[in-house]
Amino acid sequence: MYPIKRVAVVGAGPIGVSTAKYLAGEKAFTKIDVYEQQSGFGGAWIWTQPQADDELVVPQTSPFGPLDKVHLHPRDALFTDVKPPVVMTPMYDNLETNIPHDLMTFEERPYPDGVPLFPSRTEIMNYLEDYGEEVKHLIKFSTQVVQLSWRQDGKSAACWLLRSKNLLSGEEVENEYDAVALANGHFALPNLPEVAGIQQWNTAYPGSIMHAKWYRNPKQFAGKKVVVVGNASSGIDIGSQIATQCKSPIIISARSEPLFKLPDFVEHRDVPSIVEFISPTEGRRSVRFADGSVEEDVDIVLFCTGYLMNFPFLQPEVQKELVSTGSMVHGTYKHLIWRQNPSLCFLGLPMKILPLPLGEAQAAVVARVWSGRIDVPSRAEMNVWELERWRTQAELLKSRDIPVNSTSLEKSFHSMGYPQDLDYHNDLVSWASQAPEEEGKTLPRPMGEREYWLRTQMVPMKKAFADLRDNRRSIKTLEDLGFDWEKHKAEERLEAERIENGILADLATNGTA
Repeated sequence: MYPIKRVAVVGAGPIGVSTAKYLAGEKAFTKIDVYEQQSGFGGAWIWTQPQADDELVVPQTSPFGPLDKVHLHPRDALFTDVKPPVVMTPMYDNLETNIPHDLMTFEERPYPDGVPLFPSRTEIMNYLEDYGEEVKHLIKFSTQVVQLSWRQDGKSAACWLLRSKNLLSGEEVENEYDAVALANGHFALPNLPEVAGIQQWNTAYPGSIMHAKWYRNPKQFAGKKVVVVGNASSGIDIGSQIATQCKSPIIISARSEPLFKLPDFVEHRDVPSIVEFISPTEGRRSVRFADGSVEEDVDIVLFCTGYLMNFPFLQPEVQKELVSTGSMVHGTYKHLIWRQNPSLCFLGLPMKILPLPLGEAQAAVVARVWSGRIDVPSRAEMNVWELERWRTQAELLKSRDIPVNSTSLEKSFHSMGYPQDLDYHNDLVSWASQAPEEEGKTLPRPMGEREYWLRTQMVPMKKAFADLRDNRRSIKTLEDLGFDWEKHKAEERLEAERIENGILADLATNGTA
């Protein structure tokens, strides 16, 4: 790879900030610029209030949307106060992580004493702001990337041309970079599937179709009959909150068994997927489910169906090649490095992972590849990795009785979960560790036996935490919740000794028979 000296990072969320840190730690680059369209750290963790013109497209299935809508605030009459621009995020009022803080940390950066086991959004924001302070000077806040293109015309050195817009002044500038890390996240463009009759329903009953990105608190659902579509972590968490205000029971519509469970105190009814929004001329605000049953007098259908991956600032031909349906980014070696041109990397693509530790592992690899301290495999080797990934995911889908086709394969490509995510983390750390050790250059730790065990306990942990309701905030440690690693290991040793003693006793009995 040609010498890389000028690098850009798009996004100053958790992964963008860790990428900046690891790039700076290499001390190999003459220029590191981080572009962030919000006015501060946090990315999707920043809370914003939806505005009237933040309209939901129904349905929304194309990943080729426009740049994120920016809300600009005019100066006051004396031109003394300029409010920062705001871009809508999916963050809601009472969000708590579904990952305990033991696994939601950056390397050697524990949370302050007293933070609950599953931190709130404000505690996460405080943590991120503290973590990002040392690279704050590298970040261009309130600056939106509007275009990114590769120039290779033979007249000048090949490079990435990045055009950005200062959202406070309106000024646009273009800079050249040898490499670009995209850490802009994938929680911007809602995925709202096309279902028979949904457009007519939405027109007839304005505001009745919602997406989780617009959810902030349960008050607006008071006394209403609500169907929540999706039972992944956001659907379960948001559904639990809405259930405190809406007509009981809340209805949860999903295609498969949930990974996370609703708290015991939430009265709910599980139904299959919605297959039809019945025409307003034929029914009373009715929807039909896959089993043929019909629910009438539905006030709100809230889709917790995730987001489409999109990079609206990339040149159109590259966008189409990379994201196609929005379910994955094509041609990325190990979900990270663009196979066609390793000077472009995509951080944060994997899902069902431990985002902060994994983001650091990805950042360590990118920084060491671009500084020339570790190598990128040949194109042929990268092709082999991708083919193996397709094969692995096809086998996984078959084992779950999910039809194997292009749609299901693309949706599963970046999806991990236990133990894939921890194995992937350790694979990245192993790759990064191929660089010679140098003083002052850090490397994330591999995931060990304790982390693997904790990862298997996350679902029962979160349910036990949620079941405590108002008392849950008093739980600060895993041990407080009853998940004690040392106790678990001691019980394992006792069980192993019991089995061994039983085997020896059997041998002794058989030997004297």
